[in-house]
Amino acid sequence: MIGVGIIGTGRMGNAHAGNLSKHPHARLVTAYDINPAQMDAFVKKFPEVKTAASVGEVVNNPGV
Repeated sequence: MIGVGIIGTGRMGNAHAGNLSKHPHARLVTAYDINPAQMDAFVKKFPEVKTAASVGEVVNNPGV
C-alpha cells in the first residue's frame, strides 16, 4: 500500500484525492492547504484524511 499526502486541497487536490480513493494500492494519509475553509471542505469530503499543519508535516509524515 502506498501512502499519499496532498498539498493543496482545491480543485486539483480534490480530483487527485477522488482518483486515489479508487486505487486499490493507494491510501490518502494526510493533506494540507493554506486556506482553512478549503481544508475543512476537503476533510468533509474525505473524512479519513488527517490534516497537517504545514507542508513540512505532509512531506515528513512517515506514512507517506
